[in-house]
Amino acid sequence: MVQDGAKISDDKKGEYCFYRYHVPDPIYFQSQCKVTIQQIGNSSVEKIRSLIKNGANIKPVFFIKQEGGRLGSDIFNLKGNPPITYGLLDTSFEGGINNPFFDNKNFGMNFYRTDELASTAYFYLDKPFNNLNTQVSVADENKKGSFGYDLAFLKKYHKDLVLLKNGDASLIVLPKYQGRVMTSTAEGEKGFSFGWINHDLIAANKLTPHFNAFGGEERFWLGPEGGQFSIYFKPNTEFKFENWYVPPSLDTEGFDLIATTNTEAVFNKKIHLLNYSGTPFDLEVNRKIKLLSSENITNALGVKTGASIKAVGFETENKVKNIGQFPWTKNTGQLSIWVLSMLQANDHTTVFVPYQHGDETKLGKIVTDDYFGKLDTTRLQVKNGHLLFKADAKQRSKIGISPLRATSMAASYDAENKVLTIIQFTLPQGKTDYVNSLWQMQSEPFKGDALNAYTDGPVDGKQMGKFYELEGSSPAMALLPGDTQMHIQKTIHLKGNDTDLNALTLKLLGVTLSEIKL
Repeated sequence: MVQDGAKISDDKKGEYCFYRYHVPDPIYFQSQCKVTIQQIGNSSVEKIRSLIKNGANIKPVFFIKQEGGRLGSDIFNLKGNPPITYGLLDTSFEGGINNPFFDNKNFGMNFYRTDELASTAYFYLDKPFNNLNTQVSVADENKKGSFGYDLAFLKKYHKDLVLLKNGDASLIVLPKYQGRVMTSTAEGEKGFSFGWINHDLIAANKLTPHFNAFGGEERFWLGPEGGQFSIYFKPNTEFKFENWYVPPSLDTEGFDLIATTNTEAVFNKKIHLLNYSGTPFDLEVNRKIKLLSSENITNALGVKTGASIKAVGFETENKVKNIGQFPWTKNTGQLSIWVLSMLQANDHTTVFVPYQHGDETKLGKIVTDDYFGKLDTTRLQVKNGHLLFKADAKQRSKIGISPLRATSMAASYDAENKVLTIIQFTLPQGKTDYVNSLWQMQSEPFKGDALNAYTDGPVDGKQMGKFYELEGSSPAMALLPGDTQMHIQKTIHLKGNDTDLNALTLKLLGVTLSEIKL
């Protein structure tokens, strides 16, 4: 039971000091213990109004009214005359403490205060110990936006979290979210966390019906999303959002963790699906995630990085096997491997997509940009050999590049945080059949995109989050029973000063840093 006492109790002066913090039973802790202190005060309404007017840092909480009785209006003597209380934080008194309702002299008030707070804490050891670090600086705590913050947060809700680490380069993988890479860093726990994470949704621990946008900088999905072979719409339903559902195996069901080392994790999942046309699919997914070494990153990029550059990279190897009894054909529908990222967006982030030059009559249009409405030049610009796409999460929009126009890479540049991100993905030569994900019955269901970029934005006043995506897809999988197809995707983040980043963009993309801006 909490004990209390009063150091000062002077009715004449109206001065009181009391405490309520002694706990007779010990509270045990192993490494840290956080104690919060509530500091409150009490006085007349007239006095508190005067203090607030003079700039006192106090917040009215509730009012105490004492009616008549033998004690009259003496608000400091409550025995035998129980007060009536009015919670200011729980009610809607217009003007707060200045509401005329509280002008009566029988009112007193409790308030929170933040001035002149001092405290002493005692703790007892279970054995002698020297060199104790008894002071913890606020600066030692990981701030929101750092990898350490996200690591601590996700550990609270996912006890099976997998941490892959090589020096300061680290990434977090969650089996419960289909072996999803949630985020990564190049600079240890204090470093910038590259993946977008929906902290509120995860903490709420409540599932949503259509799609649970948990976040994560790389997740495994399957296509197509729309059309007569869609696996996101049930047969004979309209292609509207209220009928769109992500299959549980790609949303709420976990993947089995098969093996893990300091730098690798392997997952497995057997999945059953039914497409819009009524075709059943039985498949087995094997997903291997590898944290890349510095040498791996240099080899993948083909260039050495400058002295200021901090890098982290990972590769995912995604295999799908037809474990059913029937072949996957164009007549009844085929699936594709679809690997998507969710990265942190801001006003100074731009996606860079190179494309193949060529005759439009042979290669088709350069970009599809009308998924959610045609984009103007403030959102999308087509340059000579590349295009720029705004990734500020202020307007929901998406672009797609066909396999005839795509190259096997894309990039983004976050000028605010000095981060260049590169993705590289499997783009088999000669393969042009890619599933079409448009939300409509399609005349060409295998004329889809090999690469997509997406930025979230408000729709009817609501928004999933401040993120953008880079998405790579495999060709449509024409698999006989027992056959397997694989899609590999690499993600590399490079953080450093403008000089070294500019040298990289010139070598990797053929443009200066200043040219990757909208």
